[in-house]
Amino acid sequence: MTVTGRLFADRRLRTRRAGRTFVGGVPLRIITVSERGKGIVREWLAGAAIGATDSEQRLARKLLEAGLVHPSPQQSLHRQISLTTVIPVKDDHHGLRTTVGRLEGPIIVVDDGSEPAVSRSLLETTHGAPVRVIRNGHTLGPAAARNAGAAACDSEIIAFVDAGLRITQADLRRLTPHFNDEQVVAAAPRVRSTEQAGFLARYERSFSPLDLGSDPGPVGPGRAITYAPSACLLVRVDALRDVGGFDPALRFGEDVDLIWRLAQIGTVRYDPEIVVEHDPRHTLRGWCAQRFNYGTSAAPLAKRHPDSVAPWRVSRWSVVAIALLSTGHPGLALAPAIAPLRGLRSQLANLPDANVEAIRLILEGHSWAGRSFAENAARTWSPIALILALSGFGRAPILRWMVLGWSRRIGRSRSPGQFGLGVLDDLSYGLGVVTGAARGRSIRSLVPRITR
Repeated sequence: MTVTGRLFADRRLRTRRAGRTFVGGVPLRIITVSERGKGIVREWLAGAAIGATDSEQRLARKLLEAGLVHPSPQQSLHRQISLTTVIPVKDDHHGLRTTVGRLEGPIIVVDDGSEPAVSRSLLETTHGAPVRVIRNGHTLGPAAARNAGAAACDSEIIAFVDAGLRITQADLRRLTPHFNDEQVVAAAPRVRSTEQAGFLARYERSFSPLDLGSDPGPVGPGRAITYAPSACLLVRVDALRDVGGFDPALRFGEDVDLIWRLAQIGTVRYDPEIVVEHDPRHTLRGWCAQRFNYGTSAAPLAKRHPDSVAPWRVSRWSVVAIALLSTGHPGLALAPAIAPLRGLRSQLANLPDANVEAIRLILEGHSWAGRSFAENAARTWSPIALILALSGFGRAPILRWMVLGWSRRIGRSRSPGQFGLGVLDDLSYGLGVVTGAARGRSIRSLVPRITR
């Protein structure tokens, strides 16, 4: 499986031992190369193309899978890859017209029981592209609609695009070079909310759940980027069929489920260099309902992926340290905080500054654990946390952690109104998670995963 094109370093990549050891990635990876390998990597990061020798291919694959470097596939398109766009739609005729009018085809529109039905006359704004309409007599849901469209495709790649998305054929084509790497089974662009006037629109521009940020990387459980939305997702047809397509039993979270199954058989790439846009929700009620519905997906996802849905993945030492901090014992928290030092030093024994690097990694780990705990207290566990606080159980520390979690958005918005929307965002999502757990009679989606 050949890796082609060029590579660039992850922004968090650190080098040690005069450039021979690379540290970074999520989960953390430490890779040491030979002097020759060091020279090759230096040339790659300076813009040289990846060679075809077995040794270069193995090294490039190792660095890519660790998330230490990322591909620049736009420079490596050596063949035209066949592509079909599948657009599921339910009643959003205006959004469908907006999306289809920017694409060139072939296009398959799956009308999932719209009233009135999608008509051919609605699609006359295309650039003369072939458009096929498949209609479900009644609503089956987005997963089933996408599967119906996929079943009608005979191309190598399917682009699943939601109605209302502002995307061009050129945007889709800029993603297809990722598939020159046969290990890649899916690729997704950055999806942002359009810049508009209005309270909700301004918030969504900064904090849309579809926007995964500006850092590229591999996607999957345990990665820095855990999922990619199906609002715009390119998938290799053979891979989609191998994993059985979208799960029609899932009304929400069906894209997360698919991504996690695809990540088991290949690589899913997130490429924020390609940016597409969607309109935000226009009513507060609809916006809250969206967040609530997203939350309800956690419980069914936990049944399908029990090792991947835990809201807080953390080491036992961080748990003990945070518990002691929360109960007013910061001095005692120091002992478990530094407990991993010896083991980590042994892993870093080849580094000349092993002690310094180990301490830095431990501090980073505990800092991340604290931030993640605060975010979960304010979001995933928020209904439970508020009930406990109102009952008087651990009121002060619980409220402190929740406020800390809510304040994570302050860096991007200093508006009190936007802060209030952030609190409502978290509470709506948390209520959805708790409701989904109650419906499914399982607390698995609420329980942290504690590692050694």
